[in-house]
Amino acid sequence: MGVLNRLIANRKQLQRQAEALLDRHGDKVVGGIDKAARAADTQTGGKHHDKIDKAATKARTYVEGRRRPPGGGR
Repeated sequence: MGVLNRLIANRKQLQRQAEALLDRHGDKVVGGIDKAARAADTQTGGKHHDKIDKAATKARTYVEGRRRPPGGGR
């Protein structure tokens, strides 16, 4: 069984693990998104600032929407 087939077979378990990590470390993920956006903006000399900012905003919104409140479920 190839790697892709194993990922597909275990997607529910992987999804639960990813959500648990996001719940515990969502603030670090958001910080990483911001750091990556700043690095990309610097590397491009600000040429693509609007696109980078838009992508980072969408990523932050997604992450913050996926996080569960502490001690609560969905």
